[in-house]
Amino acid sequence: MARHRLALVFLSVLCLLTSRLSAAEPYLEFVEALRDREYFDTAMEYLEWADARSDLPAAVKAVIPFEKAATLIQLAKVQRNPEAANATLSRAQAFLEQFLKANPD
Repeated sequence: MARHRLALVFLSVLCLLTSRLSAAEPYLEFVEALRDREYFDTAMEYLEWADARSDLPAAVKAVIPFEKAATLIQLAKVQRNPEAANATLSRAQAFLEQFLKANPD
């Protein structure tokens, strides 16, 4: 009986450790899901929050301006006011230029 308990505890700890090691926060998948549901403001807020994090992976941090631009482009597509859509596209262009300047390759 003691062996079974020990084995169960061992397996439980092993499962917890492996799930913690392999579980990375799906930053970009979350933003994509927000955009799919047309929660553009929430997606932009999340990207701002993620960009301010010090523990954000460098690969994710590098694409945040691009993700902001993609979010704003999709927002502009659903805006009914042409002036608002143009302003949104101008903001998107600024983020794309920021991304291209930081990633010339």
